[in-house]
Amino acid sequence: MKLSIIVPVYNLENYVSRTLDSLLSIRFSHDYEIIVVNDGSTDASETVIRDYQQKTDKIRLFTIENGGVSNARNVGIHHAQGQYITFMDGDDTVDPDFYEKAVSELDAGGYDFVQGNYREAYEDRVVPIEYVKQEKVIRDRKEMLELYVCPERRQIYNSLWNKVYQGELVRQVQFNTERKNAEDQEYNFDVLCIANRVKLLTDMSVDYFQRGDSIVHTMNSNKALCKLDVIEHILEKNPYPELVLPIEEDRLRLLQEAFFYLCREKD
Repeated sequence: MKLSIIVPVYNLENYVSRTLDSLLSIRFSHDYEIIVVNDGSTDASETVIRDYQQKTDKIRLFTIENGGVSNARNVGIHHAQGQYITFMDGDDTVDPDFYEKAVSELDAGGYDFVQGNYREAYEDRVVPIEYVKQEKVIRDRKEMLELYVCPERRQIYNSLWNKVYQGELVRQVQFNTERKNAEDQEYNFDVLCIANRVKLLTDMSVDYFQRGDSIVHTMNSNKALCKLDVIEHILEKNPYPELVLPIEEDRLRLLQEAFFYLCREKD
């Protein structure tokens, strides 16, 4: 199996069809599997997914008790059979050519992961987000982390769905199941701490659907404090003194953000 695509789903009955249609329509010359982890959905998500299973053998469904997205992704990793692994959210869509390009690059260069740009998809428009203007191979771990934690230089984005990873690398790093927010930021930092070589592409990867009721777009003090906890993790694990200042600046910004939301919620 060349590629495993892990899709955690929780109460996405109105959206998961668009994701599965997208994943089943990619232009890909290798075998691939779609591992859907139903994280204890209480709506009709499982019924929708099982309907798709009747039409294709590419979808493998695992239904578990609700334990959060980090746990669901860990379950997906445990069952993944692919040489390479990627992640999708259950309401986004992928560019039909991205996985072919990413896997070709991984085969040729042996990178730990490749990353593409992405688009923010709204109801009435699509906005390209181009972190990377020119393809780049990074072999220095300090530079990787600098491009991840320094806002003014950021080219490695904290999302999971615009990357395709070496399967063996992914299997070395577990998602922190205590994280309810910013789990992808912590996970990618931990991956970069053991990565040796990555490639940044200019190709578009995913249309990131901007759903108003998504937890990603609902900010509150708990989410800000969770992000702050991830920054503490990064500070503690960061091996390079030169990167402490930008990480500290990010921590200060999150402290201010958490204070703002705490005050607003109190009122």
